Amino acid sequence: MAKIKITHKHTRSDDEVVEAAKGLAERLEKEHGLICEWSDYSATMKGKGVSGRLLIAPGRIDIEVTLGLAMSLFKGLVEREMRDYLVRHLS
Repeated sequence: MAKIKITHKHTRSDDEVVEAAKGLAERLEKEHGLICEWSDYSATMKGKGVSGRLLIAPGRIDIEVTLGLAMSLFKGLVEREMRDYLVRHLS
């Protein structure tokens, strides 16, 4: 199993961050088949060979993802996609 941990700092409003985070979750759902469930400022992500959580805190967004054996082959790609998305939408 492979783990991805990302902390992205930002200076955006809570509403902007939630909107961007939900956009990222929708992209992960569409491209990787994840199911994301939201509760206020956090989300859990589950899919075949993938699980994780997303937490929005003041000034930062934290993402932790665990990839199963097959998905661990795509760790670099998945991590790069998430980081690039955060930079484009929250920087």
